[in-house]
Amino acid sequence: MMLFIILPFSLTQVAGPSTVLAVIFAFLIIFFTSAHLSELPCTMPKNCVQYHFAYAVIGELPAFVISWISLVDYVAQAGLFCKAWADHFNLLFRGLPAKSLTFEVFSEDSSILSPQVDLLTVLSAVITLCLLLCSLRVVGTI
Repeated sequence: MMLFIILPFSLTQVAGPSTVLAVIFAFLIIFFTSAHLSELPCTMPKNCVQYHFAYAVIGELPAFVISWISLVDYVAQAGLFCKAWADHFNLLFRGLPAKSLTFEVFSEDSSILSPQVDLLTVLSAVITLCLLLCSLRVVGTI
């Protein structure tokens, strides 16, 4: 639905036909870059390919920055997936886990943090963290 209906409609009706050319051009660049980088895992170690490639090509400091950006990106995505998983689980059981596993931490008028903690989201975050820590070599390299 998104790829074949919403994206073409928004690109042609909202943004204009020139944006379609930009998306096609970006696709070609990404396609040829991924084809070029498909040979990279054969020459580099299997863990932290981005770090090793950046270290070999542009040096240690940019590789260090790239590895931290990758780690922050992973943590942000893991947080979003954990929240989405908890929401789907609560939807599946009609909100029953949310009633028993959610409790108030801050006041209702707190504008900085969410006033509630969902233990189902915390549990899925701990499981995700355990999966990340299974590869201590990756964490040690970063």
